[in-house]
Amino acid sequence: MNEFVVPGPRTYRVRAFGLAAVVLVGLAALLYVLSAVLDWVYAISIAGVVIPDKMATSVRLGQAELGVMVASLLVQPAALVLTIIWLWRARKNLDAFPDPPSTMGAGWAVGGWFVPIANVAIPGRIMRTVARESTGDRRVTAAAITWWAALVLMVLVPRLTGVFVPTSVSPDATLPELVDLVADHHRTVAIVMTVAAAAALLAALAFGYAVPRISAAQEDRVTGVSGSPGAPGGVGSATIGA
Repeated sequence: MNEFVVPGPRTYRVRAFGLAAVVLVGLAALLYVLSAVLDWVYAISIAGVVIPDKMATSVRLGQAELGVMVASLLVQPAALVLTIIWLWRARKNLDAFPDPPSTMGAGWAVGGWFVPIANVAIPGRIMRTVARESTGDRRVTAAAITWWAALVLMVLVPRLTGVFVPTSVSPDATLPELVDLVADHHRTVAIVMTVAAAAALLAALAFGYAVPRISAAQEDRVTGVSGSPGAPGGVGSATIGA
């Protein structure tokens, strides 16, 4: 008998899903960084600093940015799906532990991502609860909070591009003035995307720190491994689901 879980609720394996989610979240962050780098190269090339042949440079950079965009369109949804699956399973496991949280059930680990406005807070709140209840480690809980804050920043910052980037053009502008305006536009976009890329990297690092530790703590506790959180010296085992 496992004294660290209550009889009845089903438990789920989380390590494999967590590892897959960490890998894809990290890859998505690297694509964000690559996109920011390309934005800077494009901004500099427009000003004629890198390569004089601006047309050829623009074509090559456009192809590179298209490739990054396609890769991101493939990786980001997959990372989101795996993150949601892992978070749902991890939250579901809490119901099998003594004194499970009384609010924000496992359903919110899925639905909370799709509720307008509320989705700014709900997934992060569930992640914090899962980290705290699973590990009891303040560092893991802090990493969970950091992940969500950085993720929200990563999503919101690019939407501010229109606030900082000038969109009006004087009808009397000369060609050099237009070139400067375009260069300023892309430079501002590059700055905004650099902030977003930094947030993406921070989110990926925090996620990569928290998820494996939460997964290990939960599976150790479900199987009754001595030393798992909430199980200071017990023995025993319980069946863990697929």
